[in-house]
Amino acid sequence: MPARLVPPLTAFRVAAAYALVGVLYIQTSDRLLALLSRDYQHYQSYQTFKGWAFIALTALALWALLRGALAQQENALDAVSQAEDRLRGALDAAGGCDWESFADRHGGLWLRASGLLARWVGWPEAEARPTTELRALIHPDDLESYDAHMALHREIFAGKRVPVPPHLHRIRCLDGSYRWIKVVTDVDSTFRAPGGRLFGFALDVHDQQEAIRCLADVIAGGQVGTWRHDLRTNALVINDRWAEIIGRRPEDLPSPMTIDDWRALVHPEDMARLNTTQ
Repeated sequence: MPARLVPPLTAFRVAAAYALVGVLYIQTSDRLLALLSRDYQHYQSYQTFKGWAFIALTALALWALLRGALAQQENALDAVSQAEDRLRGALDAAGGCDWESFADRHGGLWLRASGLLARWVGWPEAEARPTTELRALIHPDDLESYDAHMALHREIFAGKRVPVPPHLHRIRCLDGSYRWIKVVTDVDSTFRAPGGRLFGFALDVHDQQEAIRCLADVIAGGQVGTWRHDLRTNALVINDRWAEIIGRRPEDLPSPMTIDDWRALVHPEDMARLNTTQ
């Protein structure tokens, strides 16, 4: 949101107070001058003095108001600058970067990025470049999902408020290796920012993704049945091997499956013993 020196309501009050004080000053001073002046020449001199006094007083009041407002603005800008520095420091520590994108009048998308991740892939920091150059860095196997992700960005720039979930893809670094990154998009930023720019972050999640892939390979190779219970929704997520172990096909089980569905599969005697251990 653009910064304002004085909020609209306060500015109205200041203007109203100025008008009220001005009217009272003129009326009161005119009556007082009429009583004090002995002739028209003295009255004219007093009126000139009164005008200069009014200018001096209002200039002093305006200086005081502007000084206070500018001091508040400087403090706010310092706080924003410190927050941005801390955020960039945290992103660098996490191997990430912040980015902003925008559409030109021909519909082309441009990207500007700053941070350690941008330097890893050789992206010119703080320089806007067409996203076609970014696409050339994406792993071939991830191009289809990347294009679908960018299609959502185009819809946003077309004025549609569509959700953009976090997106995972691999990107080529300067040394030729590919690393997994997670792109987070602040959809509402395009409606807040001047010019309809879209802001977000990119994080290096390579180690986590490789660990997940290795674990998946171990589970697949070892024929291990797995399950995951979401305590918030009570949903139970199982793999195909778990269904095979209990002699079922995945399509024969409820979808989504809940912990109560799992309890219905347990023998009553075992269920009683299980309840005593929980």
